[in-house]
Amino acid sequence: RADSPYRIVNLYLGGSLRFCDNERLTAGNIAALAAQGWTFIPTWVGPQAPCSDYRSRFSSEPGEAYRQGAAEAQAALAAAQSLGLSEADGSGTILYYDLESFDDAGDSCVAAAQAFVSGWTERLHAAGSQSGLYGSACNPGLARFASIAAPPDAIWAAQWNRQTYDRQGLGVEVLRP
Repeated sequence: RADSPYRIVNLYLGGSLRFCDNERLTAGNIAALAAQGWTFIPTWVGPQAPCSDYRSRFSSEPGEAYRQGAAEAQAALAAAQSLGLSEADGSGTILYYDLESFDDAGDSCVAAAQAFVSGWTERLHAAGSQSGLYGSACNPGLARFASIAAPPDAIWAAQWNRQTYDRQGLGVEVLRP
């Protein structure tokens, strides 16, 4: 960490769409990194919107999508607990759900996504933790999740406006303490 300008790292804890197993993601390694001063953004990447092209999608029926969101939250809580990222009872953390961009032209798809996020949030709140949502600023637009029954406590907006990464063109700054 002493040689890095960064202080926070995103951790993909699991989910059906996590890219790799990440065998080094262990409680011991997390504790060692925390002792160095790192902090973490625990993120879960599971089923995506029913109108997306992802291989793993939640239901288009809002009631079932809600139940699936709660089940994903429970799995994420178990992962956070096993890694020491929460209290032993699952409280005291924030877990982000990675909901990738999808075409928001269909109201039924947006309703299912809203129900899924409500289920995610309510299960995390029941455990004494907070809910985060990582997603596209535009499709479906994170503002659509602000007025749902159980809105996330935090959002992490992603927006790409270029075909390729251009550090200078994006005005990226490295923030240092």
